[in-house]
Amino acid sequence: RVNNPNRFSKSCCTIPQGCGADWTLDYNTGANEEKYRWCWNGPRCARNPALACTKAVEPNMEPQEWNCWKASYFWRLKKCRKMLRIVENGNLGEGQKIEAAMADELLLSEEEGSVKVINLDIDTAYDERGNVVLYAVRAYVLVPIVAGLIVILANR
Repeated sequence: RVNNPNRFSKSCCTIPQGCGADWTLDYNTGANEEKYRWCWNGPRCARNPALACTKAVEPNMEPQEWNCWKASYFWRLKKCRKMLRIVENGNLGEGQKIEAAMADELLLSEEEGSVKVINLDIDTAYDERGNVVLYAVRAYVLVPIVAGLIVILANR
């Protein structure tokens, strides 16, 4: 079973409106910046309750559209322990950086166990009409070890 977080119109705990509302320009900056980055992280929120997600997944419940997308994603990642990360031209998007922190948290957390992260790096180029032309794909698996991460090259 695959979960595509982009399939749903998700909410965010730094946005006061309901799911699907237009996101304000300051949803991830200024006073919202730290909460936006870390609301899903229980230990960090325990140390700083102001960061706690206000649209968290309720205990013994599955994520709903009104839940914060980060709380929903972390809930699913903890459950399945697998992530396929598509990296375009060597860059992670803003949300992907948060998802990477979630995977790192699970990889390094002894009580949570491991998570398998498969990176699919895609380098693209554009033709003279602006059409995307795919020219290189690399896949690799991040494997946890005691002192950090080791990269296993599966395809180069």
